[in-house]
Amino acid sequence: MADDDFDPAGPYGPIYNPVERFAHLPPTTRKWLESLREEDIDEIKEAVRFYHATRTIGKFWKWLIITVIGIFVGAMQFGEAVMKMFQWLFGRHP
Repeated sequence: MADDDFDPAGPYGPIYNPVERFAHLPPTTRKWLESLREEDIDEIKEAVRFYHATRTIGKFWKWLIITVIGIFVGAMQFGEAVMKMFQWLFGRHP
């Protein structure tokens, strides 16, 4: 076996024969893979890129909402603490 023929070990061990590369897959999956056209593969790649971009935007919005809520709660607590301080300093009780 030459170094050019080496196939690194996959999840099912090394596969040295290209014919056996997809032998572990169910027949329906192999048939689907065989029927893919170049356009289909390009669409799948675009869908993966879209999925990654959507996840990134989702994470951004999640942390933006958490930050806005945190700022709002923090500002409310800061305002209440300032009111209590003025009440304590100037002796005005509600």
